[in-house]
Amino acid sequence: MKKALLVLTVIALFCGAISCNKQAQPSSGDLSSYYKVIEIRRPDKTLASIGLDSENYPVLDGATSTQPIRSLIACKAFDGEYHWMETLDREMWLAPDFSKTNMSNEVIDELYKKIFINSKTHDAYLKLIRGEVDLVLVSTLPSDDELREAQSLGVKLELCPIGLDGFVFLVNKANPLTNLITADIVDIYNGKVDNWQQFTGTNTPITAFTRPPNSGSQELMEKLFMKGVTISPTWKSEESVIFSMAPLIDGVEYNENAIGYSLYYYKNTMIDKRDDRPNVKLISVDGIEPNPANIASGKYPHVFNIYAVTRQGEPKDSIPYQIKEWLTSTEGQEIITMAGYVSLDN
Repeated sequence: MKKALLVLTVIALFCGAISCNKQAQPSSGDLSSYYKVIEIRRPDKTLASIGLDSENYPVLDGATSTQPIRSLIACKAFDGEYHWMETLDREMWLAPDFSKTNMSNEVIDELYKKIFINSKTHDAYLKLIRGEVDLVLVSTLPSDDELREAQSLGVKLELCPIGLDGFVFLVNKANPLTNLITADIVDIYNGKVDNWQQFTGTNTPITAFTRPPNSGSQELMEKLFMKGVTISPTWKSEESVIFSMAPLIDGVEYNENAIGYSLYYYKNTMIDKRDDRPNVKLISVDGIEPNPANIASGKYPHVFNIYAVTRQGEPKDSIPYQIKEWLTSTEGQEIITMAGYVSLDN
């Protein structure tokens, strides 16, 4: 068990050092044809029917927020136990434990190498495109940079929704703010509004934190939320761009005038499970509180899909494709719920 924790901690530190700012080589042409979203529902499919073992288990990667799903898949496949642990990046990860199974230590070590990969959204997409991993779980469509890489290699991607999440905004608990309308948040990040006075009556400057280009939450912010409205250069400066999601939330905790954004699941599960929960709060948007019920119903205004992604042309009888299918099944959706996400069945 100690070995598993050590591997998980080292991988978390290593992956935290990978830059989200890698830029693919530019290329011209329409990029939209290099991915497609398909709807799959295989309610009766079981993981046992796939025939997984330690040798054919695929290499899974993805966004940090999907790490618990990826670990639970392995636990389900090999009857492993698990618990939550805090990484060096102060995120709560789900740590599998196979010590009580019949697998040898050598087999477990090799399995851990496939499970504890967490390249984050951008690099996970690039690795999938380059054939370095078999299946990725992410919370955003591929970015233009990722699609240019796919175009240059003649690769197309196939995305399948497997769960739901909400794009949320957070402020320091000392801030009396409880709600903002979407247009006001856009104006804050566009730079048209730079003071809290019109919202709280307090004459204090706003600090708006952002994420690096190609990171999952930044792609959601620009495409799902801003929808083409330019983010102010002030909030793209070195002082405002926070590399990882956990430090962004910590930044809001230490700055009473700050606002930031995250994923509901990530903040509610991978941060709030820490012993020292941050001194931040989620705000309502357009008068709607972000919670599982409002995300499931679509009442919350900024809901998005979690995707399982393979390369187009992946054989339907392959292990990666079958896992993608299985994640939409009744059994697979139970894993989504166990991880803390909102399932498609809701």
